Amino acid sequence: MNSFAICLDNITYEILEVKAMEEALKTKEKYEIELKDKQNELLEKQTELSKLNSGKTTLKSFFSTKSKTDQIQKL
Repeated sequence: MNSFAICLDNITYEILEVKAMEEALKTKEKYEIELKDKQNELLEKQTELSKLNSGKTTLKSFFSTKSKTDQIQKL
């Protein structure tokens, strides 16, 4: 092999590495956003559960046809 072919192979390899890293970073960012959304959802459910356990009526439970115990079990 001549030196140009070797150089071309090295450049191609580096380009593939950069593309793989870019894809990995995009995937990581997507999962971090998904994690934040799930954490917010969990916090909202925990807040609603604590309100139901303390006997307070939430707006969501006001319009629900289920009893408080059913709602607590669901959460």
